[in-house]
Amino acid sequence: MTTTSFTGDDLERVLSGYEQQLATLRAALVETESSASCLMLLNETLMGETERLAGPAARQAKELWGMLDSVGRCLVEARDYVNANGAKGRHHTKVATLLAGADGDGPTIGELLDEAGRRHDYLRSWATRISEIWLEMLPRIDAARSTLGRLDRDVSELGVSEPLLAKVRKSVADLEQRLVGDPLSVLDADGEQLDADVGEAARQVGALRVGHDRLEHDMGDSVALLASLRVLRGRAAAVVHEVGLKIVDESPTMMVPSIQILDGRGALGEQLDEIVGLDQELEWSQRRFLLDNWLATANKLKVQLERALSVNSESLKRRDELRGRLTACRAKMSAVGKAEDMELMMLADKARAELYTAPSDLGEATKAVEALIEKLRK
Repeated sequence: MTTTSFTGDDLERVLSGYEQQLATLRAALVETESSASCLMLLNETLMGETERLAGPAARQAKELWGMLDSVGRCLVEARDYVNANGAKGRHHTKVATLLAGADGDGPTIGELLDEAGRRHDYLRSWATRISEIWLEMLPRIDAARSTLGRLDRDVSELGVSEPLLAKVRKSVADLEQRLVGDPLSVLDADGEQLDADVGEAARQVGALRVGHDRLEHDMGDSVALLASLRVLRGRAAAVVHEVGLKIVDESPTMMVPSIQILDGRGALGEQLDEIVGLDQELEWSQRRFLLDNWLATANKLKVQLERALSVNSESLKRRDELRGRLTACRAKMSAVGKAEDMELMMLADKARAELYTAPSDLGEATKAVEALIEKLRK
């Protein structure tokens, strides 16, 4: 048994200090135990990370009220003795003995109060952490459920299914179960992943909604696209024909697809007619799928035709460029007073003959124009 000697002046201060410390601890413990997170730690069977991290604090805390009650009895007995006998002289030893320990042996009252405070703080720290996790995650789960409800209504209205919604619903249910049974296993990354999954589900359903709402509009655009492809293919084919007639030794660098790719049996034109005609026979999502595939093929053909038109027009563009340079040279001849210069006139006439008489020999025309430019520089 450990005893402590007190002077008369110290005794009242020490006894009052212990009584205040006990009252503060009791009030703090009542407040802590009023939280849902603390009740879970003290009353539920803990699992997983919560058991590993907070289990020791919960088990130690279950002895707290017994410790405080034992300390309280000792302090009441000491207070009663002081009130009855005073705190002077021969009574010091008796009071010191009463404050030495709850049962007269072992830790002092001060040590018991310090240990009770440590256990309370240990419990409160984990209860606070769990409360923080709930405060962070439960609104996220509520928001996710609300969003999923709206998305469910959307896909029901659209008459389609979205597998990602089922996956996200399962994630929400699993996370909610962990928050109840093992909250300390829930990390910030779990909330971020939930937000990302819900966002992706909303994006996909939103894309379905846009696809549904734009279907008829896109049908009209597809008809216009088909018409533009016919025009574009015609222009590309015309360029190939023109180059063959007007440019010497030039052959198309890129072949132009046959008109059959647009209007042959089973070609793009017939495919689009079938898709448009299936208005009453297929669900919108099936028509959307068929139309998107058709658009992918049509747009790929458009790029091919535009490139063929551009590449195969290069020789005609070179001819037109040389014509422009020749016109500029003639203007300069007049400006410098050499419009009647025989050598210059012969070069200009040769270039003109090559450039304005089909088929044009661009090699010879280029030599003539460059020779004319060189003579004008001298």
